[in-house]
Amino acid sequence: MNLHTLRVFFEVANHQSVTAASASLAISQPSVTAQIRKLEKETGLKVIEPHGRGIRLTEAGEMIYAHAQRLFAMERELEMKLKDFREGKTGTLRITSTGLPANMFLPKWVASFKKQNPQVDIILNVVNSMEANRRLLQYEADFAFIAGISKHQDINYEKLFDDELWFIVPKGHRFDSQVATLEEMMAEPFFMREEGSSIREQLLALCRIHDISPPRRALQYNGMNLSIKTVQEGYGAMLVPALAVKSMVENGELGRVFIEGIDIKRPIYFCTRKDDLLSPVAKVFYELVKG
Repeated sequence: MNLHTLRVFFEVANHQSVTAASASLAISQPSVTAQIRKLEKETGLKVIEPHGRGIRLTEAGEMIYAHAQRLFAMERELEMKLKDFREGKTGTLRITSTGLPANMFLPKWVASFKKQNPQVDIILNVVNSMEANRRLLQYEADFAFIAGISKHQDINYEKLFDDELWFIVPKGHRFDSQVATLEEMMAEPFFMREEGSSIREQLLALCRIHDISPPRRALQYNGMNLSIKTVQEGYGAMLVPALAVKSMVENGELGRVFIEGIDIKRPIYFCTRKDDLLSPVAKVFYELVKG
C-alpha cells in the first residue's frame, strides 16, 4: 500500500472532508480525490461515501483508518526520538578513562550531564592508559580521558590541562618536605603501577634518562587509593598525581619529596579515534567538558 495515498486518506478521514484535507495537505481537491480512488483500487474496497455536505468512512474505511492512526502515531514517536537523539538527549555514552580523570573530574561532569540529559545511559570503565587506548581503537568506547604520555598514531589527543606527579612518603619520613636525589628516592620501598600504566612508563623513562636503576624493592599495585593509604599508614614511597594527594599533603597526612632538578608534568587528554565523528550524545558531553 502506498504510504502517500494512505496519508491523504488519513487526512480526509480526520477532517471528514475532501476540501479540508486538500487545504491541510496543500494539494488540489482533484488530487485528493484521485488518491482516494487509487486507494480503493488497491484495496478493492470502497473507503468513503457521501454524507450530507461532506463524507463518512465506510466499514472498510474505518478499519484502514484505525490502522493508519497507529502507523502515523508511531511515525510521530519515531520523529521525536530521532530529534532527541540528534540533540544528544537520548542514547548510550561509553566512556573509558584512566584513574585520575575518573576520580577527580568525571563525577562532576557526569552528574552535570545527567541532570540535563536524564535519558542518556552512561557506561564508564576505569583502566590504565594502554587499555584505554585499546578500548578506544576497538570501538568499545566513544571517547577516552587519558592522563599520561602514552600515545597511539590512530588516536587524536586533545590536551585539556596538565597535572604534576609528586613523590610521596609517610609523614615524618626523613625525606618529608626535603630535597632528595632520584637515586635516593629509588632506594626506598617503592609502590609501582602495573605494566601499561603511564605513571610507570614515566618513572622508568625518568630513570633511563638519568641513568639510574629503577626501584629494587618495589611493590606493584593496581589500585591507587589502597597504596596511598599504605604510605599514609607509614610504609613505602610512590609517584602519584598531585591532584590525588594535594589535600592530604597540605593537611599533614602525607609527606612530599622534592627531587633535585626534576619537575614532572603529566598531561590529561580528551581522546578520540582519528577521522571519526563523535555521536550526537558524545558531542554534548564534550561541549560540557570544554565549557
